[in-house]
Amino acid sequence: MLYRKGQEPEYNEDGIFADEGISGTKLKNREAFNKMMELAKLRMFDLILVKDVTRYSRSVVDGLGTLKILKGYDVDVFFEGNGLYFSKNEDIICILMSIGQSESANKSTAIKFGQRRLREKGGWCGQDVFGYNREGGYLHINEQEAEIVRRIFDMYLNGRMGTSKIAQTLNLESVSTKRNSVWRDATITRILRNTVYIGKLVTNKATNTDINMCSSVELGTRYIKPLDESDWITAECPSLQIVDTEVFNAVQAEIARRKEAYSYTTDKGLIECAKHNVTDKLLSGLFICGHCGSTYVRKQRGRGKDLERLGYYWTCRSKDKGGTCQHRYMFLESDLIELLRRKIEEMQRTDFSSEFEAYLSLYYSYNPQRLAEVESEQQKIKRRIDKNFELYADESISKEDFQRRDREYKDRERELKQELDALINHKAIRKQKENEYQAYLQCIRNIDLNNLTNKALKTIFKRIVIKSYGRSASVASDTTLIAAEFDFNFMGTSINTFLDDIDGAVCANTEKRDMFHKIRFCNFSCVPFKRRGKKFVPDFTSMDE
Repeated sequence: MLYRKGQEPEYNEDGIFADEGISGTKLKNREAFNKMMELAKLRMFDLILVKDVTRYSRSVVDGLGTLKILKGYDVDVFFEGNGLYFSKNEDIICILMSIGQSESANKSTAIKFGQRRLREKGGWCGQDVFGYNREGGYLHINEQEAEIVRRIFDMYLNGRMGTSKIAQTLNLESVSTKRNSVWRDATITRILRNTVYIGKLVTNKATNTDINMCSSVELGTRYIKPLDESDWITAECPSLQIVDTEVFNAVQAEIARRKEAYSYTTDKGLIECAKHNVTDKLLSGLFICGHCGSTYVRKQRGRGKDLERLGYYWTCRSKDKGGTCQHRYMFLESDLIELLRRKIEEMQRTDFSSEFEAYLSLYYSYNPQRLAEVESEQQKIKRRIDKNFELYADESISKEDFQRRDREYKDRERELKQELDALINHKAIRKQKENEYQAYLQCIRNIDLNNLTNKALKTIFKRIVIKSYGRSASVASDTTLIAAEFDFNFMGTSINTFLDDIDGAVCANTEKRDMFHKIRFCNFSCVPFKRRGKKFVPDFTSMDE
């Protein structure tokens, strides 16, 4: 495509916009085309010369859309091969673009058919795969890369390393990826899950439902759709096997085991995984620095035999990484685990019936009088909606006043309906919550204190904040005011949020003060620490009182 400004006699050949080897079905990767649109917006020219309609775009949506935009910029487009100006022949150009789009779709169907036949024979049509070279549409093992693949599987399975740690190790060793970029945990995950490394090529898992459109996260559109497993193409190619089948299956089992061990249920009922999902980080994501808000990280105390003897400790991530936090306290991992065990034992002995009654009273209370009030107010709102319409029909109020009142009344009507539904379904909801409460108690009682997992801990503890309060003159010299403040998950709700809501309810309803008062000062809120050398250990005597 060339351009011309004003009455210049010749087209400016320095202004050629050409996307060589790029499909015209989408605008996404057409850098030269998008550059032309940017310059058109700046009014750098007023006429664009295009060889043919199909060279401009093979998508009716993109083609006509951009032509309309250029028209708004006062830039005309002349298609030389067709002898057409967009400003004069818009309808004909639209027809020609439809024909071009249809031709592209037919060509795409033919290409997909050829690719399917190649895949059925063990060929490869996808992106390059680390560990292989592609020649003539078929994969061949690259022995140098294959050795790295075997090492990745070994580090994950036998080296007790996570995907992030493996990626970090390869980057430190200056090992390049297939595209000469840095290694990332997502890249390692794809390698560990790819069946091609055991000589099993599984392709045709998804299809593009519209070659002229791109998926958009913002718009919520997806044109790459997964296919049913019955449509997948599987080809067995023993010559491509790099990893033993037993090792591959063991890695898949380990991936599933780690996901199970480190996943937990959030307040909203969603299943999430801890960011650091290495198997030996039992306390990952649990302890928080009360001064800077950073999570605590695990550090080793020596190497080799010293590590076996001394073990690990946990400390503030910000301070450890050179941050601004001034409160660097080190806590032995064994002491923290014992602290959690004792806290769980305490919870297993606790009667939560008062908490549950407060929970129901706070969030799911039932008032028969309120039911009558809601129904009465609903009738009033309906009469007001009808009256408002009558006033507008009689031209007694303006359109703006009618719309404002109508919006207010209908918003209130929706609120009342939701409240009415909750009141009517009160018994069913309370029964559901009672079942959830029993499941919650069962979850706590079934925890194996000798085989704790990160998932089990996060089911109970939302977070544990380590905070210092300075030194008190009234206590012994070996004691410092450092405490672990526990925030529990109670019935899918943070216990701290629950207590804050209780405070608000006490202010609003003094009749419930006695019941809520018991919950506010429950026994399991804070555990102090005392100094032992350079470390701080939990004061378990406070838990035994």
